[in-house]
Amino acid sequence: MPGRLSRGLVQALKQVPVTITAGATAGVVQFPAGCKIVVSVLAAGNQDQAIKSVVVSAAGVTITLAAAATANNTLLVTFA
Repeated sequence: MPGRLSRGLVQALKQVPVTITAGATAGVVQFPAGCKIVVSVLAAGNQDQAIKSVVVSAAGVTITLAAAATANNTLLVTFA
C-alpha cells in the first residue's frame, strides 16, 4: 500500500536524543552503528530557539540554533 513503511524499515529506525545546553548554539550527535541517513530532527522537550541548520558529516550530525538557547533544548534525531 502506498505511503506505508515496511516493518523492517520501522524496526531499523533508531532515535537518539541530543541536548543543546543553555547558552550554547549547537549540539552534535553521532550516527548509531549501521545507520547511514538522517530521517528527521524533532523537538523532544523544550525548544526555545528555531533550528538554523542541520549539517551531516563523518563526525556526526551538528544541529545549530538561530540564537543561543535560553534553557536546555532537547531534540530527537531519527536515523535509518
